Amino acid sequence: MKTILLLPVLLVFFSFAASAQHLAFNHSGTLKQQSENPLAVVENDTPMHALAMFPGGSTDMVSYLKEHIKYPALARKKRIEGLVKVAFIVDQEGVISQVRVVEGTRSVCDYEVVQAIKSMPRWIPRFRNGQPVTSEVEVDIRYELTP
Repeated sequence: MKTILLLPVLLVFFSFAASAQHLAFNHSGTLKQQSENPLAVVENDTPMHALAMFPGGSTDMVSYLKEHIKYPALARKKRIEGLVKVAFIVDQEGVISQVRVVEGTRSVCDYEVVQAIKSMPRWIPRFRNGQPVTSEVEVDIRYELTP
């Protein structure tokens, strides 16, 4: 039986630091957090969100991606595997825009990931000095066929 291994990696860029959150999951529902990533920090004695965040956090994001990203039949048939890295903007209101493939498989897998990202609900924006700010987010999805 062939299964898909999807690896979303949430990477957000902002002016004073960069952080990464690594999650691995498969369609059996196994989820393992590979590194810690604080979602809140204090800047100038003001608590703020260090990262733009999917509503409900990383566990809900993984659930969302598992529900909305499928391994396309054509890609399975052609045995296409690889990494699809998608970057997008989360604005001050949490709206996703400017979704683009940074690195991909040049196949229907890229399209599948882009469509899932575009259909996401509003995110919780990054906050700086108590104000919401625009940030860039990067999500990596690994397509891998297993025997």
